This record gives sequence, structure tokens and C-alpha cells, in this order.
Amino acid sequence: MNKKGFTTVELIISFALTSVLLASLMTFILVYRNRVNREELRNGMVDLKNTITKTIYDDIVSDKLIKIEKCNENDKCAVFLDKDNGEHLFKVESDNQEYFVYKGLKYAIPSDVLVNNFVIASDEELSHLKVIMHHNYLNEDYEILININ
Repeated sequence: MNKKGFTTVELIISFALTSVLLASLMTFILVYRNRVNREELRNGMVDLKNTITKTIYDDIVSDKLIKIEKCNENDKCAVFLDKDNGEHLFKVESDNQEYFVYKGLKYAIPSDVLVNNFVIASDEELSHLKVIMHHNYLNEDYEILININ
């Protein structure tokens, strides 16, 4: 070994080893960042679903909502009827972005989410609303389910 410093071969080998370590570290960081982004998107979807569900169920208790019916406007709309024959619209609106609208409040639907199904079923004993949202990036479905007895 040269006592004055490193040889060219030693420098090349140390540079190559450092490059391999940095490349593997970058791969780990990118995978971790992707996982964090996916979890943030999942949490946002769960928060949206829980917020809407809680708001409607609070109204079921306080306003004594008794039935769910289909709107005449479009296929992404439902009407909640209360015991005093009051109506509360729940629908999807869009201007530049889609929103769930309920009692004048707008809940933003993320741009990469499609509201696929808006199913309303009713009989004498039970009213049922099922909204299925599909998140394109996550390739997952999220469901809002409301039942009124």
C-alpha cells in the first residue's frame, strides 16, 4: 500500500461501495414515502366517510329522520325525511370539484375519487342508503352506509 495516500483502485472501490449504499438508501426512502402517501390518502377517505356518516346519524337521532327516498334531480341524490315532513337533501354536486352536500355543508371529494354507486332501498320497516366511492390511486372502495329503522 502506498504510504502517501490512497491508490486510485482504493478510491474507485470506496466510491463504488458508497454509491451502492446510497442507491439502496434512496430506494428505501422512496418506498417509505410512497407508503406514507398511501396511508395519508386512506386516512383522508376514512375521515370523509366517518364525518358524513356521523353527521347524518346525529340528525337521525336529533331530527328523528324516518325515511330515505330518491331525488328527482339525478342518480347521486337522496332525500332524508324527518317526522315533521321536513326534507334534508344529500347529494353529489360538482363545479370544478365534486362535493357531498348535506344541509348546506359541502364535503370535498378528492379529485381521484369516483362516486360509483348511490343506492337507495326502502320498505315499510327500513330505509337504506349505500354510497360507494372508488379511489383510483389506491384502487380501493369506501362505503357510506346509512340505515333508518
